Parts: sequence; C-alpha cells; structure tokens
Amino acid sequence: MAGPEFEGDLLILPHREACILPTIASNGPPSPFNIDIFTDASFSMTKGCQGSSKPSNPAGVAVFWKPWPGLLVRDPWHSRAFQLLACRDSREAELFAVVTGLETAALLAHLMPELRRVTVFTDCQDSIHTLMAAAAKASDPLVKRAVAASVELVARGVRVLVRWCPGHVAIEGNEKANGLAREVRYYNFRHLVPKEQPDSLAGYEIPEEYLERARRGDWWKDDTLRQ
Repeated sequence: MAGPEFEGDLLILPHREACILPTIASNGPPSPFNIDIFTDASFSMTKGCQGSSKPSNPAGVAVFWKPWPGLLVRDPWHSRAFQLLACRDSREAELFAVVTGLETAALLAHLMPELRRVTVFTDCQDSIHTLMAAAAKASDPLVKRAVAASVELVARGVRVLVRWCPGHVAIEGNEKANGLAREVRYYNFRHLVPKEQPDSLAGYEIPEEYLERARRGDWWKDDTLRQ
C-alpha cells in the first residue's frame, strides 16, 4: 500500500540554472516571508573504514540559514550540526541532512507568522529522487520525517521546495554547510554521543558551544584526525 506523497516541489534544474537561486539566497538578506536552508553531509570514504558510521568514525550533517530578524551584520548565518551513527552510506547521510533542514524550517515557522516559503537546498540529487518516490518508500523513517515536516509546513500556509544546488562552485551557503558537515566529524563529543553503536540510524546534535570549545583544542578533541 502506497504511503503519502511529499507535500512540496522537488526540483533538479540544469547546472547553470540550478546555481542562480542558491547564489541569490546566499548573497541576500534574511526575510520574514522566506527561509532558504542549505544542507550537506559528510561520510568517510577512507580505505579501511567499511560499513556504517560508528562512534570512532561518525558521519556529519550541517544546515545553514539566515534567521529573521538579522541581528548580526558580521555573520548573518545560523547553523545546526550533527554526528550520525549507524548511517549506512553518504546517500543516507545526505537525506538526513535534507530532513534536518525541513524539520528546522518547521520549527522556525512557529516563530515566523508571516512565513510563506521554505526552500531547502541540497547538492545531492539522490535525496530529491528519494522524496519524489516518497509514496513508494513510506516505510523509510527518514522519508516519513520529511513528509511529516512538509505536511506541517503546508498546513501553515507555507510553500515547500527542495532544490538541487550544485556543490563546490563557490555558493556560500553550500560551502558553509559542506565545511561544517566535515568539521563536526573530527571531534569526539563523548558527553553528547554514545560510545556504543546504536541498532539503527541516530543523529546527535552538537551545540555551537561545544564546537567552539573543540576548535580551541579542549580535552574532548580526538587525538587522530578523521578523514
């Protein structure tokens, strides 16, 4: 039996056209009417690191957006970062990133009564194809979460779009998400992420305070840099 469809527009445009809107979103100011969220993931492809992500070698996810009202002129971006355990591959990590972007938008919608459009940018076309087939993949927990977030946003009168954003072409939002997704994997946040491998995919949010302390070289930084 088919499940519910994703409530929104899922778009993969040709490369040149696909660069236009995320570039505008990266360079423009925040708005009370629109939220543009950039998502990315990082999964170890190093030889010898086979199988699902684990406490010693987690996957990373990051989302970036410009909140309204924009209070910090120097750095208008806000972000969320996660370590993922029991993540099977990069495609699952990228889908988790998109889901996190949608759920972040659903949370922000409670604080933005004038919000009318949410755009989630991902550089992973596979994630968009997965959501296009949401009805046939209704048993997938990540697909369920994506559909639920889209339904919640649409019920609030918010149009939802998930668009492909080409990666590694100097689009600021994408570059920021890519960099943080890679960075968050490098540290051992032993107070936030369990040492034992969970039975199924689990994401653990890493607060900015902990990232800042890890960047300063505090004691929970891993001795070995992960690739």
